[in-house]
Amino acid sequence: MIYPHPTFWAKCQLIQELRANLRYAWVGKLKRRDAFEWIFMTRDDAPTNHSAGNLWRKILAYAIYLLFWLALSATGFWLIMEIRKLIVESMIMAEFSPWAVRGYDQSITFVLGLGWFISLMLIEHYFRTAINRGRLWHNIRYVASVQAIVAAVIYGIRFLIR
Repeated sequence: MIYPHPTFWAKCQLIQELRANLRYAWVGKLKRRDAFEWIFMTRDDAPTNHSAGNLWRKILAYAIYLLFWLALSATGFWLIMEIRKLIVESMIMAEFSPWAVRGYDQSITFVLGLGWFISLMLIEHYFRTAINRGRLWHNIRYVASVQAIVAAVIYGIRFLIR
C-alpha cells in the first residue's frame, strides 16, 4: 500500500481548519480561492539533516518541561503545606477551640489540596504549550517567580506573627 507524503496530511489539516473558519478567511484579506490554490499548488521540501537537530531540541525541551514541572509541582505542594501550617498557627494564636482548629484544618487541607491539583494541571498545560511557542524558559521563570513571591509572603507573615 502506498502512503501519501506527510505534507499531504498537513495540507488536509489546513483544509479542515480553513473550512471550519471560513467566516474568518476574509479578515486577513485572504480569499478562499487563493488559500486553496496555495494549499494545492505548493510543495514542501523533503526533510533535511536539519530536522534531526530540531528533533533533539524538541526532545530536550520536553525533558526540561517534565523536569521543571515535577520540581515546581513539588515546590507547590510544599507551599500548600506551609500555608496550611500558617493558618493553623494563626488560629492557635487567636485562641480558637481545639475542635474548631481541627475542623478548619481538615477542610483547609482539602481545599488547598484541590487547588494544588488544579494548578498542577494548569502548569502542565502552560509548559507543554510553551514548547511550540518557544517560550518554555519564560514560562518556567514566571511560575518559579510566582512561587517565590508566595514563599516570601508566607515567611514574611510568619516573621511578623512571631
